[in-house]
Amino acid sequence: MKPSCPRPHAFVHGVLLALAISFWPACRAQEKAPPTFDDWKKLEPAPELAAYRSQLRDNVFGEAEKTFLTKTALPQLGNPKNRPEIDRVRRKMIDRLCVVDAGSGDGKALGAAMQTVADFMTAVARDRASDPVHRVNAILLVGELRVPGNRPWTPAVAPLAAVFSDDTLPPAVRIAAAAGLARHVEADPVGRAADVGPVLVKVAGSPLPNVDSVAANWLRSRAFAMLARMGTDAPAGTVAAASAALLDATRPVDDRVRAAAAVGACVKAAGDADAGKTVTAIRDLAVSALGATKASADRLDLAVRLAGEDPAASRPRGPTDGAGDTLDDEPSQVYRRDAWRLATLADALSSVDGSGGLAAVGGAGAASIKEIATAFRSAAEQLDAQPNLKTLETVLANVPAVDLGREPAPAAPPGGAKPAGPATPAAGADDNPFGS
Repeated sequence: MKPSCPRPHAFVHGVLLALAISFWPACRAQEKAPPTFDDWKKLEPAPELAAYRSQLRDNVFGEAEKTFLTKTALPQLGNPKNRPEIDRVRRKMIDRLCVVDAGSGDGKALGAAMQTVADFMTAVARDRASDPVHRVNAILLVGELRVPGNRPWTPAVAPLAAVFSDDTLPPAVRIAAAAGLARHVEADPVGRAADVGPVLVKVAGSPLPNVDSVAANWLRSRAFAMLARMGTDAPAGTVAAASAALLDATRPVDDRVRAAAAVGACVKAAGDADAGKTVTAIRDLAVSALGATKASADRLDLAVRLAGEDPAASRPRGPTDGAGDTLDDEPSQVYRRDAWRLATLADALSSVDGSGGLAAVGGAGAASIKEIATAFRSAAEQLDAQPNLKTLETVLANVPAVDLGREPAPAAPPGGAKPAGPATPAAGADDNPFGS
C-alpha cells in the first residue's frame, strides 16, 4: 500500500496555524503597547487618565491600572520635555494619580496605587543611571504623598528613612528625602520617635566623612531639628549625640546650635546631660557666633577705610556670619541669623513657659539658667528689631556669665512681699518670633 499524502487543505491549515502562532507574540505586544504622550500636558486630558481615575473611584486597581502608572504616567517625571516645569508636573502627578474623590469601597485601590507610585519613585531615586534632577524629584514625590485631610501617607516613612540614612546615595537625594521625612515627623512626632528616631540619631551623630561638608552639616542639622520636635519622646541616645555635637568646637556653628536645641528639648533627667558643662558650652557658643560676626564686620570696615572710602557712604556689605556665609545684598540678614541663634539657644536653656529645657533638670542652678535664657531672648529681639553692628556690639557686651553654683533666689517673706529680683522683661520678650 502506498503511503497516504496529507490532503491539500489540511496542509494549508497547518501552515497557517504555524504562522499565526509565530506572529501571535508580536501581535499581542502591538495590541498591548502602552500609549505614549509627548509630555504631561498631553497626558493630563487623555481618556486613559480619566479611565484610571474612574477605576480608583470605584475602588479598582488591577494590572491595567498598574501598567498605566508604571509604563505611561510615572515615566513622565523623567521626560526631558517636562523639565522646565518639573515642580508643577510632580504636584500634578500626585493630584491626578494619587488623589480622587471619595468613592465606594474601603480605599484599598488608592492605597495600592500609592504603593506602586512609591515603589517606582524610590527605585528611580536609587538608580545611579538616572538623571540627578529626576532622582531628587522622585524622592520628593514620595515625601509628598498624602491622604484625605492633607496628612502625609504613613507607608512612605520606611523608604524615606532608608534613603535619608543611606551613605551610598548622593547628598542631594538624601536631603530631598529629609524634606518628606520632616513632614511625617511634624505630623506625628510621637509616632515617628520609634521608627524614624533611631535613624535620626545615627545620622546626627555621624561624621559623614564622604559627604561634602556643607551637605553633611545640613543633614545633621535636619536630623537634630526632627529629634528636637520629638521632645522627650525622642529615642535613647539622642541627648548623648546632641551633647557631643554641641561640645565639638570643630563643628559648624549652626550644627551646634541645632544640637543644643535637641539637648534642651529632649533632656528628661538631670543625669542625661552635665548641666554645668552644657550651659557653659551654650553660652560660649553664643559669644563665639556673635564675636565671629563682629570680627568680620570690623574687617570689612577696615578694608573700606584703607581704600580711602567712607564706610557710611559706601555700599553696605554684609559681614560673614559664624558659618562663613556672606550676604552682601542683605547685610541685615546676617544679624538676624544671630538673632535666630540666640532665640534657639534660649529655648535650649529654658522653654518660654519654663517647663522644659536644661533649666528643668538644672536643680539649684535652674534660676541662673532661666536668667541666661531670658537675656538671650531679649538680645534676640533687639537684633531682630535693629539688625546692625551697633546692636550686635551691645548684645555681645551684655552676654551674662554662667554661675550655677550660687544659691537659689530666697522664698517670698511673710506678708506676701516679693523678694528683690531681676526686672520683669518687657511684654513679649519671652516669645520666640523666629520659629524653630
